[in-house]
Order: sequence, then C-alpha cells, then structure tokens
Amino acid sequence: MESEKPKAPGGPPQPSGQTLRDLQRWVEEEPDKAIEIFPHLSLEEQLRVLMLTSGPLRQDLILSSPSPGRLVSMLPEQEVYLTLKEIGLEDALPILALMNREQLRYVNDLEAWQGDRFEARDFLNLLKMLHQCGEDKLAEWLTGVDPELLVLFLKEYGRVSKFDVTQDPLEDTAAYTSLSYDGYYRYHPKRQEFAPLVDPVLRILKVSHPERYGMVMESAYMDLPAEVEAEALRFRFGRLSEKGMPPFDEACEIYRTLTDETFLEYADRNHARSEPSALTPVVYPIRRLPADSFFREVLATLGDHPETDRIRMELATLGNKVLIAEAMDVTSGEALQAALKKVAGTLTLALEYLAGNDVRQAASWLTRSWLHPLFRLGYTQVSRLAERARPIRDRTGFPWIDRFHSLVDGPLDDALRGLLKPRPLFFEAPAREGPGAFRDFAGMDDIRITAARMAATETMAELFSKHLRAPPKRIKQLCLEAGLGDHLDRVKWSRVLQTAWVRRTLAGEAEFRPLLPAEVQQFLREAFAEAIGTPERRLVPAFAHTLIRWVSDRTGSLEETAQGIVQEWIRSGTGRIEEELQNLDPERPVDSRFIQSLCIREEKRGKGQR
Repeated sequence: MESEKPKAPGGPPQPSGQTLRDLQRWVEEEPDKAIEIFPHLSLEEQLRVLMLTSGPLRQDLILSSPSPGRLVSMLPEQEVYLTLKEIGLEDALPILALMNREQLRYVNDLEAWQGDRFEARDFLNLLKMLHQCGEDKLAEWLTGVDPELLVLFLKEYGRVSKFDVTQDPLEDTAAYTSLSYDGYYRYHPKRQEFAPLVDPVLRILKVSHPERYGMVMESAYMDLPAEVEAEALRFRFGRLSEKGMPPFDEACEIYRTLTDETFLEYADRNHARSEPSALTPVVYPIRRLPADSFFREVLATLGDHPETDRIRMELATLGNKVLIAEAMDVTSGEALQAALKKVAGTLTLALEYLAGNDVRQAASWLTRSWLHPLFRLGYTQVSRLAERARPIRDRTGFPWIDRFHSLVDGPLDDALRGLLKPRPLFFEAPAREGPGAFRDFAGMDDIRITAARMAATETMAELFSKHLRAPPKRIKQLCLEAGLGDHLDRVKWSRVLQTAWVRRTLAGEAEFRPLLPAEVQQFLREAFAEAIGTPERRLVPAFAHTLIRWVSDRTGSLEETAQGIVQEWIRSGTGRIEEELQNLDPERPVDSRFIQSLCIREEKRGKGQR
C-alpha cells in the first residue's frame, strides 16, 4: 500500500513522520510540493524542514509560513547569515526584514570588518539594505548596533562640530551645508552626496534614542578613530568567540600537535555526555562536507544519535577556526566550503588512524571524542611527516644565487616542498601528462604515499652521498668546474645518476663527473643499437636493467612502495636519454645545448661559432 501523501492547502495538516520524510524528498526533487505543504506543518516541523534547505528555497519556505518572523528568530545566527550570502543581500531583503537584533549584530560583526579593520563602505551597504526594509527596521537595528560603529561611520564620511554661540548666524556658511537635529551638534558631510545616506541614521536615532544620539555625536566630535575602532573590535571579538570564532592566536591552537597518549586521556574523560540544548543546532556544516569524505560516511551512520547535535556544533566551530587560522574571508561561502573540506579531511585522518576503514569503530571514536583533539590528532600525522622532511631538505640541494636549488626530481621534490609549507600540503601527481596540484591531506592513504616518497628521497640522498660520492656541494662544484653555471638550475639527481652510469658503461666505475662531448659520442656507439625491423636506434635494455639492480643492491631495505618509486624514477630517466639521443649520429659531434638528460661539459667556442 502506498504511503499517504501530504494533502494540499485547505485540507487538514499532516505533521506525521511520513510527511516529513516526503518533504525531505520533495526539497531535493520537487520543491514546489514542499512549498505547498509547508504552511500546514507545526512551527517545530517547519524548522526541521527548513534546516534541510538553503538559498532561495529556504527563503521561499520562510515566506510561505504563517509565522515567518518567529521561524527566522529560531534559526541560529550562522544559518541566517549564510542564507543571506547564498541569496545575496539585495535579493534577501524579506529575510533581512525578519531578523532579530542578535542576528543583525552577527551580520554587522562579519560584514562591516575586513580582518581587524572597520570597513565603512560595507557598513554603509548594510545600512542601505536595512533602510529599504523600512524605517522601523532601521530604528530597531540602531538600537542594537554598537555605537562605536556609528561613530566610525560618521567620521569616515564627514565630521561633527558644535554650535558656536560667539559666531554671527548670518556669517555661518557651514549651517547651510551641515545636518543638525538638535541645534547643538552639526554633521558636515565630506561631499554633499553623502548627506542623504547619513540623514536617516541621525534623524531616526535622534527621535527614537536621543541619549544614544548624544553619546554617538559627542564621541564622533571628541574621540580618536583608532581608539574607537579598538573598543569596537574588543566587543566584536567577545561576541564572535562565543559563536566559535576566536582571535587568530586562539584559532591556531587547532594546529598544535597531540601525542597518542594525550588524545586517549581526552577520550577517556568522555566529556560527560552532551546535555540537550534549547538552541537550534546548525546544519550547514553537514551540507558542505565533501560527498566522498570518510568522515561524512561515518557521520551518516550515527543517524539520530544523541551526540549528533554536539558534533554539528563542533564542526561549525572547527570550520570557523580554520577560516581564521588560514586568514580566509569569513564572509565568503566558498572559503567556508574550503575550510570545512579541510576539517573533514583532517578528521578523516584521525579516524582512519584510530580505526582503519572500520566505519562502526570510527563512529564509536566520533561519539566519545571532542572534535577539537580529534582534529589535532589528525593534523599530528601530517606534522610528523613535516618534521621528517626538514632535515631531508639540507641533504638534497644547495644554495644558489638568491635561493635554494633542489636536486630532487618531479613528484618527489613537489612532495618535499608541500611538506615544508607553513601548513603542510599533499602533492597529488597528475594521472596523465600535465601539472600536479597541492591540496590538504585528506586521509591515511595520502600519509602513506607521502611517507613512501620521503623514504625514497632519504634513500637517494644516502645513495648519492655514500655510494656515488656526490653530495650536493660536490655536484655543484663539479658542474661549475665543467662550465655549467648558467644551467645549474637544470641539474637534477636523475641527470647526475644517468651521467654517472654512462661513465660506468664507458670506464667501468659509477662516478659522477660531467661528460666530454666525445664521451657522449662513444656512448652512442656502445649503448645504442638498431631495433629489429626498424631503422631506429634504441638504448640497449642492459643499461637500465643493470642500473636498477645496482641501485636496488644498495637500497635493499627500502619498503616496497618506496622501492617502486625509485625504480620508476630510474626508468623515467633512462627513457629521457633514449628519447634525446636515439636520433643522433654517433659519428657527428654532439651539441650539448640540446641534451637535458646528461651533464655534458661546455666546450669553449671560438669567435663566429654558435
């Protein structure tokens, strides 16, 4: 039997669980039906449905409710603000008109500031939007807005003076260009086009809140802008901290490393199960989590678990801390999406570290752990790799002119550079031809891949220093002596290794020393042969095979994945040699300018030679 569908307007309300499930489906597939039944739900049920939506659909549902004002006031400040941003302030005036003082103050705290600096232009834009909602709404807003913001606004667009009893009114030309509402304070706009913008603020403030009007005008007349801004910032920080947006230094605490033992102490305390809150929990972090995140998969298994609301609130707080610690734009929806992606990836690191791929075990850890130490545990896995990378760097390159030149090739160098960033990043190598990309670590697979890359790099550094007797400084010295100073930035380990192996092919000993052009010609004769059935010359397979075996014999303890990275790196280098040299005539002189796979001495050219 088919479940009973919600009835159309005019019929009795259908606030059943089945109706809510239908509405959830219609929100995603048939929003018009959701809007049709929405007014017939109870206010609590409307709120539950509303939290499943975002953007214009959320606004349409609110406006279809018999009690839109009460419904908006039940929404958390963060949810209302994000709705405004998703729609755009100009198109969200109906919601702006329904917001309460606390919600509007939250909008002020984000929209009117750029970092720690008051932005009068953005404040003015918000003021214009509120004025369009009606003078009653503007009066309500003026009751709750920090007076310091009004003072900064007035100082930005003009100045305040007082009536001078000693001046002849007929000679007072400023009276014709200033605004005055009490005959005592005068406001002088910097330009006349500012007057219509300031007039409704001062006029309404004088009528509805005369004491506040006097306080604002006196401060605008007497106080220094820097002092007023510092006071406004102090109040703003206090409010935002209560909403999970702490100052920068406090936000950066999420990147402090955490030992396993300390984390287990946090978990064992079991945070005294969350008490149900009368506040509506935020939902926006869940909607913005990456769909393929292991953390999201774990979270989905919790369903209506008592800890779900607590986890949502902590997710919002973590997202805010990442926004601030990474100096992102706290007013940007895209920045919030990026911050929550980083949160999900770092929490995935922690859960996979604790539970592997076991979703049920990971869910158990999630319900008994605060997200803050869980995030720190995940970041610690990245930080351990970064600590490992720092001493590797000095063994893999040398100072050159005004920078550090790395001898490491391709993805290994990129992986090292990613770990050495202030906030370590994972390097994702391209699947095919093309550039790779840096991104945040998103799981233990990223950790394992990067650890293998670091092991391969450490091994190669040992190989060059110990077995080839070619540490970075020695490589630099030999290249400079060979006249390669102008091209030193092109010298990489692969080039050094292939050069040493060519010398072994010719002289029987693997030693790095840039080759003479005549030695390259000799190599062309001895190591290249015509392929069967084709006139093309190919590098004899023994060249690569013996090189791989020689390296493997000296790196035998290397883990399998890292060993595979080294062998693939060697094959790539020998492939470049074959590609560059296979079409060269061994009987003709070699032009080193067109060979990038080997280090070849620069021959001094006489006048007229090119």
